[in-house]
Amino acid sequence: MTSKRTGDNIFSMSDFRKRRLGGTGERERSGMGAEVPFIGGFECSESGVQFPRIFRVSYPDLTQTPDGRIVPTGGFFVHYQLSVEQMYLNGTHPDSAPAAFEPIGALTPRDRCWLEVYHFLDAQEAFGFAYAAKRLQKRDDRCLIFSGEHGLFVLLVREDEPLLYGLITYHAQEMIHQRDFDQLVCHTTTVGMDGSSSLGDPLDLLAEGFVPVSNLDNFDD
Repeated sequence: MTSKRTGDNIFSMSDFRKRRLGGTGERERSGMGAEVPFIGGFECSESGVQFPRIFRVSYPDLTQTPDGRIVPTGGFFVHYQLSVEQMYLNGTHPDSAPAAFEPIGALTPRDRCWLEVYHFLDAQEAFGFAYAAKRLQKRDDRCLIFSGEHGLFVLLVREDEPLLYGLITYHAQEMIHQRDFDQLVCHTTTVGMDGSSSLGDPLDLLAEGFVPVSNLDNFDD
């Protein structure tokens, strides 16, 4: 198998195009194994949980020439993640522009997807959810896990339910301590493309026959 060395990274030509540096470990990590800093984003008003900032990252697209060289195509592909670390080797190619990181609080019509970010207090539950989600997703890079001060967070990039494109839904867990027992509750908040937020799960609204019309107004199809 042909391989190429870039700095201290050795990678296969066959998977260079979109090979992940980070994994779905307890915390996203850089290629050198360093811990990735937590950058705060949305905060749940019900539970006080602060979610990681979401980044829209444009990675240079690469292709393999007949003689085996990896070269930039001049295009980019978009990836959503919860850190500012390089998740693909594409961003380290010496002949291409570096990956561009854009912090976002809301999606735009050009995103053509909707996002869900789940907060978990229990690591085993978070990893079990992430494993199941990756099995159900068409692409395993549509599910990422990240740890922060308030627990673990799983990001899902969803391309189903086009009526929900442009939404970001946050699910925050909270343990409420009662006198006789503890109760685990989940608070769900959805952020639209205009930055406005509302309580509730948009999937529940769709099931009841409601459509987020304000979101559709932002598309020019």
